[in-house]
Amino acid sequence: MLRRIITLLLISLNCFNGVIGDEHNHMYDESEEVVLWMNTVGPYHNRQETYSYFSLPFCAGTKESIGHYHETLGEALQGTELEFSGLDIDYKGDVNRVKYCEVTLTEEKYQAFVYAVKNHYWYQMYIDDLPIWV
Repeated sequence: MLRRIITLLLISLNCFNGVIGDEHNHMYDESEEVVLWMNTVGPYHNRQETYSYFSLPFCAGTKESIGHYHETLGEALQGTELEFSGLDIDYKGDVNRVKYCEVTLTEEKYQAFVYAVKNHYWYQMYIDDLPIWV
């Protein structure tokens, strides 16, 4: 009898589980936040040598916080270092043309980019769990 009650309780709880769209189930509502994650940078010929994305002087977006972030066990085991891009992206949101950022490169920052290009650095981003390699 107790087993039957527990089974019915679990089934009923599962039926009332609401569907919420986000990067976990890949279903978005209109104007819902879409997060662009920056992962790591490093030389293409040595994938074990990785650095934080913002160790190079890339522009960071102006948005400072996100709705949520949960590091998964797989991300921890793979050594990913996901960092929020700072870009304010809304699903199906209208976007006016705006300047994303403007950077005055010092000699040190310029040399960091030169070094990265000469050493064939690559970087990786994720949007909705889809990797983007550049």
